[in-house]
Amino acid sequence: MATPDQWLAKLAKLKVNRASGDPAPHKPLLLLVVLELAEQELLPHQELPLTPELAFRFNTYWSIVASRRKQRPDIRFPFFHLKSDGFWSPLGLDGKPATDRRDARFAIMPCDFLNCAKDPSWRDQARRILVAAYFPPAERLGLYALTGLPVPTDDQIARDAAYKSPDEAQKQGREGRFRIRVVDAYGYTAP
Repeated sequence: MATPDQWLAKLAKLKVNRASGDPAPHKPLLLLVVLELAEQELLPHQELPLTPELAFRFNTYWSIVASRRKQRPDIRFPFFHLKSDGFWSPLGLDGKPATDRRDARFAIMPCDFLNCAKDPSWRDQARRILVAAYFPPAERLGLYALTGLPVPTDDQIARDAAYKSPDEAQKQGREGRFRIRVVDAYGYTAP
């Protein structure tokens, strides 16, 4: 079971295709749609069906990034591949794990993620992280408007884009402190 901070850290480190230079927007856009569904109390309990309504919402969000993407939006890509980030498990019509994006019809979401998505303050922070981390400035403005978020300061956008959970930040600090102590113990001096 992941904590709210751990879920935010997962959002900040999605496995997205960066082959074209910019991060592919598919996964962050679908997660923004899921957060919108949670806000509107339309998110079902654990089971997320791949419906025309979900595809419509995804395509609406896609309109923000359409100018930089050549392909048509296909919700099946992120719906299937968000399993690699731990957000859900895609299932086929038979209820068994889907092995191909064309077979995925439902996704089972972890309860702890659902609980986070239903919390308004967590949801807003999650949206800010997704928008700041995966979209260029012009698209950010459109997504802030679409999600109903105020446009944050440049400093806040930078913090959101570089989000680290408090546990991760403390671990980095402890590791740095350990390295300094080890170097001091050996009496190392710079040349």
